[in-house]
Amino acid sequence: MSVVWEIVDGKPFHCGMMARSLRDEHRHAIMADTASIHRELRAAFDGSHYKKSLIVDGELLAVGGVMGSVLGFSGVVWLAMTNRAKQYKLLTVRLARQTLEELLAVHPTLNAGILFGDETSRKFAEFLGFERVESDVQGAGGGYALRYALTRTKNGDD
Repeated sequence: MSVVWEIVDGKPFHCGMMARSLRDEHRHAIMADTASIHRELRAAFDGSHYKKSLIVDGELLAVGGVMGSVLGFSGVVWLAMTNRAKQYKLLTVRLARQTLEELLAVHPTLNAGILFGDETSRKFAEFLGFERVESDVQGAGGGYALRYALTRTKNGDD
Protein backbone atom coordinates (compact mmCIF):
# COMPACT_ATOMS: atom_id res chain seq x y z
CA MET A 1 0.00 0.00 0.00
CA SER A 2 1.46 3.35 -1.01
CA VAL A 3 1.55 6.39 1.21
CA VAL A 4 -0.25 9.47 -0.07
CA TRP A 5 1.36 12.69 1.14
CA GLU A 6 1.35 16.36 0.27
CA ILE A 7 2.92 19.52 1.57
CA VAL A 8 0.31 22.26 1.76
CA ASP A 9 0.30 25.89 2.83
CA GLY A 10 -0.01 25.98 6.59
CA LYS A 11 -3.33 27.19 7.96
CA PRO A 12 -4.00 28.64 11.42
CA PHE A 13 -6.32 25.75 12.28
CA HIS A 14 -3.38 23.35 11.79
CA CYS A 15 -1.93 24.80 15.01
CA GLY A 16 -4.99 23.69 16.97
CA MET A 17 -4.91 20.26 15.37
CA MET A 18 -1.21 19.91 16.16
CA ALA A 19 -1.66 21.09 19.75
CA ARG A 20 -3.98 18.12 20.29
CA SER A 21 -1.70 15.55 18.64
CA LEU A 22 1.84 16.86 19.27
CA ARG A 23 4.61 14.32 19.84
CA ASP A 24 4.71 13.41 23.55
CA GLU A 25 8.35 14.37 24.15
CA HIS A 26 7.82 17.76 22.47
CA ARG A 27 4.59 18.29 24.44
CA HIS A 28 6.38 17.71 27.76
CA ALA A 29 9.25 20.04 26.81
CA ILE A 30 6.83 22.85 25.89
CA MET A 31 4.74 22.29 29.01
CA ALA A 32 7.89 22.75 31.13
CA ASP A 33 8.11 26.33 29.80
CA THR A 34 4.49 27.37 29.23
CA ALA A 35 0.94 26.28 29.93
CA SER A 36 -0.44 26.63 26.40
CA ILE A 37 0.90 24.52 23.56
CA HIS A 38 -1.65 26.00 21.18
CA ARG A 39 -0.62 29.56 22.04
CA GLU A 40 3.08 28.75 21.46
CA LEU A 41 2.40 27.05 18.12
CA ARG A 42 0.16 29.89 17.00
CA ALA A 43 2.75 32.52 17.98
CA ALA A 44 5.42 30.73 15.93
CA PHE A 45 2.96 30.33 13.05
CA ASP A 46 1.89 33.99 13.11
CA GLY A 47 5.53 35.15 13.18
CA SER A 48 6.51 33.05 10.17
CA HIS A 49 6.88 34.14 6.56
CA TYR A 50 7.06 30.47 5.47
CA LYS A 51 4.32 28.16 6.80
CA LYS A 52 3.82 24.59 5.62
CA SER A 53 1.99 21.48 6.77
CA LEU A 54 2.58 17.85 5.88
CA ILE A 55 -0.53 15.76 5.31
CA VAL A 56 -0.07 11.97 5.12
CA ASP A 57 -2.95 9.70 4.18
CA GLY A 58 -5.35 12.55 4.91
CA GLU A 59 -4.02 13.30 8.41
CA LEU A 60 -1.87 16.17 9.66
CA LEU A 61 1.63 14.85 10.38
CA ALA A 62 3.70 18.04 10.77
CA VAL A 63 3.49 21.84 10.83
CA GLY A 64 6.49 24.09 10.49
CA GLY A 65 7.76 27.42 9.39
CA VAL A 66 10.48 30.04 9.30
CA MET A 67 10.33 33.16 11.47
CA GLY A 68 12.11 36.36 10.55
CA SER A 69 12.20 38.55 7.50
CA VAL A 70 12.35 36.94 4.08
CA LEU A 71 14.98 39.61 3.32
CA GLY A 72 17.08 38.68 6.36
CA PHE A 73 20.39 36.85 6.38
CA SER A 74 19.02 34.22 8.76
CA GLY A 75 15.73 32.64 9.68
CA VAL A 76 14.51 30.68 12.68
CA VAL A 77 13.00 27.34 11.74
CA TRP A 78 10.46 25.50 13.83
CA LEU A 79 8.77 22.13 13.35
CA ALA A 80 6.07 20.31 15.27
CA MET A 81 5.22 16.67 14.52
CA THR A 82 2.71 14.14 15.75
CA ASN A 83 3.55 10.82 17.39
CA ARG A 84 2.47 9.23 14.09
CA ALA A 85 5.49 10.84 12.36
CA LYS A 86 7.64 8.02 13.80
CA GLN A 87 5.92 5.68 11.33
CA TYR A 88 7.25 7.76 8.41
CA LYS A 89 10.89 8.39 9.37
CA LEU A 90 12.33 8.11 5.84
CA LEU A 91 9.62 10.34 4.38
CA THR A 92 10.07 13.02 7.04
CA VAL A 93 13.87 13.01 6.67
CA ARG A 94 13.67 13.22 2.87
CA LEU A 95 11.13 16.06 2.93
CA ALA A 96 12.98 17.91 5.70
CA ARG A 97 16.23 17.80 3.70
CA GLN A 98 14.50 19.03 0.55
CA THR A 99 12.80 21.84 2.45
CA LEU A 100 16.00 22.90 4.21
CA GLU A 101 17.82 23.02 0.86
CA GLU A 102 15.12 25.34 -0.50
CA LEU A 103 15.19 27.51 2.62
CA LEU A 104 18.98 27.81 2.57
CA ALA A 105 18.67 29.39 -0.88
CA VAL A 106 16.72 32.23 0.80
CA HIS A 107 18.45 32.35 4.20
CA PRO A 108 22.17 31.48 4.25
CA THR A 109 21.80 30.56 7.92
CA LEU A 110 18.91 28.77 9.60
CA ASN A 111 18.67 28.79 13.38
CA ALA A 112 16.67 26.50 15.64
CA GLY A 113 15.99 26.22 19.33
CA ILE A 114 15.67 22.71 20.74
CA LEU A 115 13.83 22.62 24.05
CA PHE A 116 15.57 20.88 26.96
CA GLY A 117 14.16 17.42 27.42
CA ASP A 118 13.32 16.85 23.75
CA GLU A 119 16.10 14.45 22.78
CA THR A 120 14.29 13.29 19.64
CA SER A 121 14.26 16.84 18.25
CA ARG A 122 17.93 17.31 19.16
CA LYS A 123 18.94 14.10 17.39
CA PHE A 124 16.78 14.93 14.36
CA ALA A 125 18.32 18.42 14.05
CA GLU A 126 21.84 17.03 14.32
CA PHE A 127 21.06 14.32 11.76
CA LEU A 128 19.88 17.03 9.36
CA GLY A 129 23.19 18.88 9.77
CA PHE A 130 22.38 21.49 12.42
CA GLU A 131 25.26 22.23 14.78
CA ARG A 132 25.14 23.47 18.36
CA VAL A 133 26.09 27.13 18.67
CA GLU A 134 26.55 29.64 21.46
CA SER A 135 25.03 29.14 24.85
CA ASP A 136 21.63 28.00 25.97
CA VAL A 137 18.80 30.52 25.90
CA GLN A 138 16.10 30.95 28.49
CA GLY A 139 12.49 31.05 27.34
CA ALA A 140 9.81 33.41 28.61
CA GLY A 141 8.43 30.74 30.92
CA GLY A 142 11.82 29.95 32.42
CA GLY A 143 12.59 26.84 30.36
CA TYR A 144 15.80 26.53 28.40
CA ALA A 145 16.56 25.71 24.79
CA LEU A 146 19.70 24.58 23.02
CA ARG A 147 20.72 26.83 20.10
CA TYR A 148 21.48 25.19 16.76
CA ALA A 149 22.34 26.53 13.30
CA LEU A 150 22.59 25.22 9.75
CA THR A 151 24.66 27.29 7.33
CA ARG A 152 24.74 27.13 3.54
CA THR A 153 28.16 26.26 2.20
CA LYS A 154 29.79 28.53 -0.38
CA ASN A 155 29.33 26.07 -3.21
CA GLY A 156 25.80 25.12 -2.15
CA ASP A 157 26.78 21.61 -1.00
CA ASP A 158 25.95 20.26 2.44
